Amino acid sequence: MAVFGALAFSNVVQGWFIIRLKWYEMPLLLIASVVLFFPAVITKTLNLDYGLRYYMYFIGLALYCSAYGIQKLRQRRLQS
Repeated sequence: MAVFGALAFSNVVQGWFIIRLKWYEMPLLLIASVVLFFPAVITKTLNLDYGLRYYMYFIGLALYCSAYGIQKLRQRRLQS
């Protein structure tokens, strides 16, 4: 899962995912990268059981996939 975190972080640093990132997509990808890199820190911050740290990967992937969906919708809108 750290690979997806690294991809999300590199997308933010470069400013591109599928197309150029908007300002509201950058925090989404930054949060996704933090969740995917450090799921145990997130569970500790939210006072959740330590055994739930692996479920944080689903949240991080959902954020990453939502950014992908937003990008695909914007790409289709720009092409038409």
